[in-house]
Amino acid sequence: MFKVTFALIIAICMIPIVPFADAQSGESIMAVRVSHDGKEYVVPYFILNAELGDVEVNNGSLHLSINSDKENGGLLELALPYGLLKQFWPEATGDKELSGLVVFVDGEQVPADITHVGSRFAIAFEFPAGSENVDIAGGSIPGEAFLLTLETPTRWVKPGESVEITGMITGGRDAEARSVRIIVQNAAGIVILDEKVVADPEGRFVLTDTIPEGAEGGGYEITAESDSSTLPKIKGYEFLNVHAPGFFKVSTEGKNENFFVSSNSSSYEPFFLKHGMTLGLLMDGPEEVQGETRLHIPHPLLGGRLAPVADIRDLGFNVNSDADQSAVDLFYRHSGQQDIIRITGTTAIPEFDLVLVSLILAATVAGTIVMLRSSLAGKLIKNGNNTLSNHQSN
Repeated sequence: MFKVTFALIIAICMIPIVPFADAQSGESIMAVRVSHDGKEYVVPYFILNAELGDVEVNNGSLHLSINSDKENGGLLELALPYGLLKQFWPEATGDKELSGLVVFVDGEQVPADITHVGSRFAIAFEFPAGSENVDIAGGSIPGEAFLLTLETPTRWVKPGESVEITGMITGGRDAEARSVRIIVQNAAGIVILDEKVVADPEGRFVLTDTIPEGAEGGGYEITAESDSSTLPKIKGYEFLNVHAPGFFKVSTEGKNENFFVSSNSSSYEPFFLKHGMTLGLLMDGPEEVQGETRLHIPHPLLGGRLAPVADIRDLGFNVNSDADQSAVDLFYRHSGQQDIIRITGTTAIPEFDLVLVSLILAATVAGTIVMLRSSLAGKLIKNGNNTLSNHQSN
């Protein structure tokens, strides 16, 4: 369990209580573009008590520079795409849980937790006051002498369209042929493809198949497993999104929650920042085209008062909640580039992390009321408006 530090609790408690919208302005949820090997990746992130500087792939790791507070520690949570992870950690293709991932802050290893949804892995960790450099790296997978890697030319496909899955087995090249079983299944465990292919003498294989017409939309996991008597059982992973109404699964610390998405945008890649209490979508669509997206978000995943925010043009929304979930309708106009819509709540999975925060927040409010009551006379009354304004801005 990722622990909430005293500095994080204080930072949350200092969010202005009135007006409510200020507490959900999303100002700490930002994004950085990372370029490597001719590709560009958009990385949303949540940060406390620091500013994020340069981010680059460097010598088998993802290097980040941060300008942190000199007196208080902080927290950073990055929603890394799987494609970027594989740029500095090729072995990640055989480790869906990213168990070999390590984070170093100024050369010292720190604990990190991981939240997975679709093809995004949100990596969160704390750092001490005055920190400057972060390196995220992946080690070899324990017990794996061979690797099975997968690639998909496109992460988005519609029902009825064909999909190409390529891969390679490294190690054990004396085998003339290797059998590989490929399974594609969604968040509910429904299998839409289950095929076997044979790798060539160099270990390469290709599967081209058609997504069934009736396939549900949402996030799918591609699993490839060696099926050869000359190799140990090894696995590789990739991720695919089917463009149709369907579900994505959020996994963190042994907990799973599914949320529903239906959209007319060309693509809508989800990410989840649990410490930032934000569910986001990276939207693609033709410039000036009107976009519409509906989400059903269960309260255990993201609860409280939900507030969609974005830099996208003409954003409108409706939020309707019942006892179990919130239905969020989004209306927007595409910019022609990748747009980010963020939906921020006041609680997030896992719920019990936020109980302590809520108690301290309540205590802080009570203390503030007592302080104000005891200061109702004299100069504070005369300058009450300025005092309250200064209190909120801090």
